[in-house]
Amino acid sequence: QASSMERFNSQNMINLLMLEFFLKVQQRNEKQTWDKECKVFIGGLKYNVGKSDLIDIFSHYGHVKNCWIARRPGGFGFVEMLSRRDTERAVRCLNGSFVHGFKVKVEM
Repeated sequence: QASSMERFNSQNMINLLMLEFFLKVQQRNEKQTWDKECKVFIGGLKYNVGKSDLIDIFSHYGHVKNCWIARRPGGFGFVEMLSRRDTERAVRCLNGSFVHGFKVKVEM
């Protein structure tokens, strides 16, 4: 027979696990905010360009914090760099460059 203290501890554990679960769900549902100072628009992307491609390209200019590519309709995406300096350098170097054979527009 479980003592009242053991039942109390079990109920506390269940409550803590439920709270942890609901906090994780809430964090997933919150809209992710991007630093506008470090956010880059990339236009002219073709359907075969993936997130890993953009991360590889932009990581030559600094740490890539976030990456998102539109799919319906496609053709554009966003990258968030860690610093404004890296962002400006990436834009300066990549605007008008070619990704998978197609010229892209890169701007803040």
